[in-house]
Amino acid sequence: MKRPTAKDLAKAAGVGISTIDRVLNGRARVRPSTARQVLEAAEKIGFYAEGTLRARVAEGRPTCHLGFLLLQKDNRFYDNLAHELRAAAIALDSAKVTVDIDYLTDLSPEVVAAKIVAMGKRAKVVGVVATQHPAIARAIEQLREKGVPTFAMLSEVSAQCSVGYIGCDNWKIGRTAGWAISTICKRPGKIAIFVGNHRYRCQELNEIAFRAYLRELAPEFEILEPCSTWEDNTVAEKLTHELLAREPELAALYVAGGGLDGVIRALRQIERRHDLVTIGYQNTETTRSALTDGILKFVISNPVKAIAREAVLAMSSAVTHGPYNLLPSIAVPMDVLTPENV
Repeated sequence: MKRPTAKDLAKAAGVGISTIDRVLNGRARVRPSTARQVLEAAEKIGFYAEGTLRARVAEGRPTCHLGFLLLQKDNRFYDNLAHELRAAAIALDSAKVTVDIDYLTDLSPEVVAAKIVAMGKRAKVVGVVATQHPAIARAIEQLREKGVPTFAMLSEVSAQCSVGYIGCDNWKIGRTAGWAISTICKRPGKIAIFVGNHRYRCQELNEIAFRAYLRELAPEFEILEPCSTWEDNTVAEKLTHELLAREPELAALYVAGGGLDGVIRALRQIERRHDLVTIGYQNTETTRSALTDGILKFVISNPVKAIAREAVLAMSSAVTHGPYNLLPSIAVPMDVLTPENV
């Protein structure tokens, strides 16, 4: 079989032979999209210098330094998200991406705001999981004034400048939780809600949508006032014991924010709790085990692979093609886990 020539490659890529020469030998600058087009054609026809072309394409890629501020480092979900962000950066073909990941252990707004500003000095674009607070909004505005855009991850954040968003549709999450509880519960009754912190707009919206669904379609349930876990598993464990002592006939518990591991620990210590319909968030080893054991009945999860992929793509595009006046809002479909599909 005849080996494909440069002329064959030019025909397959839809470019001139001179373009092939420029890409292959690095004689002159070629647009990255054109270089990738040539490389893809080379892969299809088995061009002999595919390795050299791949190296040339890599050399011509723009560089992007992305900064991420995630929550607690010892949280399994955020550990998984950090891993997927690094993997997505390596896999991205359109740019040479480096990822800088830091964690927020002190969640006070002033400390988070200072961390955002500090990350903006190192990175060209910042992705952050944060509450809605004036100090945080101002930090985001300061970065934008310096040409550094910010993307909110998982939970929306607003400011006087455009803020991108990458995560699930939290209105749909809340209504899905309402549907699940009203469908799974064998009897109507009281429903308790645990939130981590109402300043996380995702949790606030989850609760609003949850209440809206039940008010509209399952009014026979009584929703109790929410309790805050402050994103702390020890607090959540204590609250669960207190709740079930106070409400022994509780029909359901909706954990709309952090602290689910603590709730699971408490429920494992209490007999006769398999009749309680408990719903929470995130696909981790702990939640999967709780589903299998009947402690949880339904789990809604942020798909970390998809969120990481979309975050790296959108944030690198904001650097290489921006700055945008209006940053994109990208809603990623939620994952749903039950005892039958873990």
